[in-house]
Amino acid sequence: MKEAWMTTMMSESKISSMGEFEKPGPVFEEKETTPWDGEELYRNLVENVTDVIYSLTEDGTITSLNPAFEKLTGWSRSEWIGRSFIGMVHPEDIPQVMERFQEVLKGEVPPPSESRFLSKSGEGLVGEFTCTPKVKDGRVVGGLGIIRDVTRRKHTDELMERSRDAAKRLAQARGILSEVGRMIHSTFNLEEVYDRIAEEVRSLLPFDRMSIDLVDEEGGRVIVRYAAGIFVPGHQPGDVFSLAGSATEVVTQTRSGLMIQTEDREELASLFTALVPAFEAGIRSMVMIPLLSKEKVIGVLLFQSTQPRAYSDQEMKLAESVGSLFEGAIAKIQLFTERVRAEEELREFEARYKALFDRTLYCIYIHDLEGRFLDANEGTLNLLEYSREEILSLQLSSIIGEEQWSSVQKTLEEIQENGSQKNPAEFKFRKKTGGEVWVEVEASVLYREGRPYAIQGIARDITARKKGEEELRALSLVDELTHLYNRRGFFTLGEQQLRVAHRMKKEMLLLFADVDNLKWINDNLGHPEGDQALIDTANILKETFRDSDVIARFGGDEFVVLGIETPEGSHEILTNRLQENLRAHNTVRNSLYTLSLSIGVARYTPENSMTLQELLVRADASMYAHKGNRHNAHSNGRTES
Repeated sequence: MKEAWMTTMMSESKISSMGEFEKPGPVFEEKETTPWDGEELYRNLVENVTDVIYSLTEDGTITSLNPAFEKLTGWSRSEWIGRSFIGMVHPEDIPQVMERFQEVLKGEVPPPSESRFLSKSGEGLVGEFTCTPKVKDGRVVGGLGIIRDVTRRKHTDELMERSRDAAKRLAQARGILSEVGRMIHSTFNLEEVYDRIAEEVRSLLPFDRMSIDLVDEEGGRVIVRYAAGIFVPGHQPGDVFSLAGSATEVVTQTRSGLMIQTEDREELASLFTALVPAFEAGIRSMVMIPLLSKEKVIGVLLFQSTQPRAYSDQEMKLAESVGSLFEGAIAKIQLFTERVRAEEELREFEARYKALFDRTLYCIYIHDLEGRFLDANEGTLNLLEYSREEILSLQLSSIIGEEQWSSVQKTLEEIQENGSQKNPAEFKFRKKTGGEVWVEVEASVLYREGRPYAIQGIARDITARKKGEEELRALSLVDELTHLYNRRGFFTLGEQQLRVAHRMKKEMLLLFADVDNLKWINDNLGHPEGDQALIDTANILKETFRDSDVIARFGGDEFVVLGIETPEGSHEILTNRLQENLRAHNTVRNSLYTLSLSIGVARYTPENSMTLQELLVRADASMYAHKGNRHNAHSNGRTES
């Protein structure tokens, strides 16, 4: 597998014109500028962040990588700078990567996406990538972006998904094995039992062939008693082969299961010659389970698959459970008293799975067809804050709001009609304390003696996801006129940056700016000209400050900038650069007014921690002091608004 992407995944972040990080010189390199102390500060940021920062030419050649690349991948930067990023892309991700890179070359900013890559040691990694066009002289000349390692998060997501699948599978196993146990007790026709068990177990344990071999230890032979699935010569019902040297002999002697998975015919032949016909018939994986009666191995149950490495320890345990049921079936025909033992094994099996149910992260509950709770695992009790005794006294309607009950009833009708629901459903469960939680529910019918007697549900808490969806719908972060963040966007991102600064012990700078004479411009030149003044101010601020800074139109003629990692003294550099950019704008733009700003500054330090609101109050006061103490520098001589 190749190294991953290195240029896909691009976000709304607007990184522009970043130089090569391995070469000396200023970080911003696409336009001539006079070096200033802030450039070195920004270079330190690039050199020390944990995310990988990279740049590409328009033909995909890597031109720069920061030190985080070496920590993340184990590759040295010199091994990849000057080479095409495609060499690092996982083959399956190349089409997506190329599509996103073409979007960048068109001047577009694709959303963040994920691609796979390998570290130098061969470890598979997953990165979340962002990229934005690199523009020079009005033309896209490449791309700039960031890689964030999300391997651990992806692994956690996969574990959660496997946990959910395991819970569903355990619930399915409980129902199927319960039904299998019912079959065993419903007939004395052994062939019918075998056929029906094979049909039921197939949905629980995948196989292309299932067979039962009876062991005659005294005669040293094995008799094929039952077979379903792929035809294997010499291993059909009634066929006999030698016990000596066979895999069946190993299972008989060890009295334990055996798993064989190989794609090497010669290796298999050297171990168990009797299994070669199965290999030649296409079998590549098999599980063999001993069948016991009165502490003696009377047979072997085989599950075989054409898929390489089709079985794991989990399938082995399930096969052992199924094997115990076959033992009950055989023993019932041979000796009626074995029926009791089979029932005990089934109860033990159910007890083991119930213990697993109680430990799963998901909520598993059982209620009868009228909605009365019969059982609930610890996950359900913890989520709803009930004791077991309390919840067993409730009905399903007790935890469902009235506004959703009709929808729940329709779902229950679907489950009873079809045996399970077609798609997961989302409902609100009511806690004992009165609070509500959103859950995603999948439910199915439980059967007893062929008749439905209860419904089992598996639910997972999706409250955080629903809250996030609601917030996304309600949240508008961008000012429509200037395309800067608005007040809501500033507080959303600013609070987050402030928490990071406090945790990382970083300094920050908050600049509050007011557009001078905006009221005069609106009253005398019209609101379109006033809007243009606000747009020009926004562009000057974006030109002055870094992409990592939070720039917002706070409302009306007020703008605010939260500078990240700006040490003592840097505010003079920033305000001077802002004034220079204003002068340059006024020189180029022939206008009836001079665009100017009144500016106030407040500083955040970890030692003197303040809230974002307190910073705003200080910066606002500083701005009004500045407005009151200076003479109006505008050429039209009008008073400030």
